[in-house]
Formats: sequence, C-alpha cells, structure tokens
Amino acid sequence: MSYNIPKLLEREAIGYDRTTAEKYTAGAEQFFGVEKVEDAATVAMEREIEKIREEQPIDTVYDIGAGSNRDYLRTWQKTAGAKRVVGVEPSAHMRDISEKTKNEDEPITVIEGDWHHTSLPSESADLVVSRFSLHYLRDIRDGYTELARILKLGGHAVISVSHPDYCRGELVKQGKKAVEGESMSVPVFDTTLHYYYHEPEAYLGENATASGLELVETQSFNWGTKESGEAAKPNTLLFVLRKKSGPHQAKE
Repeated sequence: MSYNIPKLLEREAIGYDRTTAEKYTAGAEQFFGVEKVEDAATVAMEREIEKIREEQPIDTVYDIGAGSNRDYLRTWQKTAGAKRVVGVEPSAHMRDISEKTKNEDEPITVIEGDWHHTSLPSESADLVVSRFSLHYLRDIRDGYTELARILKLGGHAVISVSHPDYCRGELVKQGKKAVEGESMSVPVFDTTLHYYYHEPEAYLGENATASGLELVETQSFNWGTKESGEAAKPNTLLFVLRKKSGPHQAKE
C-alpha cells in the first residue's frame, strides 16, 4: 500500500525542507556524534518500551519521523525484541544518510512518509514510537487519525515532543502569544526548526480519545541542558498511548 505524498512544505507541515535537514544533520553529528543515542528522552522511551514488552510481545515497530541516525531504530528493535522495524521519514536527505549506515542482515527498513501519510498497512503495528516529530503537525488530530489506523487493537505508542512549557517560553521571547496551533521557530545546530505550539490537552486529551486512543502514562523532564537554572524547567513531554477501540468504536 502506498500514498502519493505531497511535499510537506505545501501542506504547511514545516521544517523538513532539504536545507534545514542538511544543516540539522551536520550539527547533530558534530554535537552528539553519530553513535550517541543515550540522551534522556531516548532512555525514558526505552524504559516505557520495556514495560510494554513485559505485558505483551512486540513484533512490529514503526518510528514516525525516524531522522537520519539509524541507531535509534536499532535501539527500538533491541529494546522491544521486535522482528521488524520500519522508520518513516519525510526527508530524502535523512533517508539517504540512514541508508548508508544500514546492515544488510538487520530487520530494519526506512521508507518515505510522515504523520499525515505513513504509507503503512492498517492495524499492522504493535508499537509506534516517535521522537520529537509530532509537534510538526498543525492539527494533532490528523496525526492521531493515522496513528489509530496503523496500530493494532491494544497496540501502544511511545511519543516524545518539545514540552508545551518550553514552547510557550520560546514564543514569549519572539513576542507571540501561546495559542493552539501557533507556528514557532527554534534555533538549533546553526539552522532553524519550524513547528507548532500545542497545549498539553491537544496531545493528551480529546484528540486522542476521539481516535480510539487512551492515555497510559505521561512524564515531563529536561534533557540536554547543563545549567542548573534551566535544568529545572521541563523541555520534554513524554507520553504513552494505547489503542483501545477500532475505528467503528471511536468517538466521532
């Protein structure tokens, strides 16, 4: 099954153009090193995956917004004990980098797609992970509709996003009001990422339940900031969702 995927910039899901991807990738490699995936957000996501694995087997994992570092996909595969991992990434530049570091014998593939259209079969995922990509959607309902479509009944999603408190502070610096769906820009690695501000309720409330998803757990924390004053301010929101009903049961 495949979709004809329009360019993200034409859909106002901004921040994935090639120039931004190239600058971000270069900066990330310089800052983190290509092998480093043990940041606090990833470690916290691993712990959640381990808890899910204790309850039920995880055969198929999808990573939406997989980026260029294939080691994240390897981390999910190892932690979940999955037979198959598929990374979904809209940037051709990042997919190319991931392709260059693949091992022929690993059960990992990377395909073109995004939160609007993953190009993945319905009800085929035991687990969906997403690390700092859901906030690129202006309307979270669009992403949750797709998430509910690809998850199996009882399947889980482990998601991390930039914390609304952090985003609110960035908007204030830019002289903007923090209203749902407000576009924002954040300087990172000699480039500027563009995404949208969302209230906690947009991630955790009716958008999820209307799609047949339920909130299992949520946590807020700071990662990557060394300064003690900043470390007390959460910059990451992590939450776990579970598909509790099929499309015919979901709230309209």
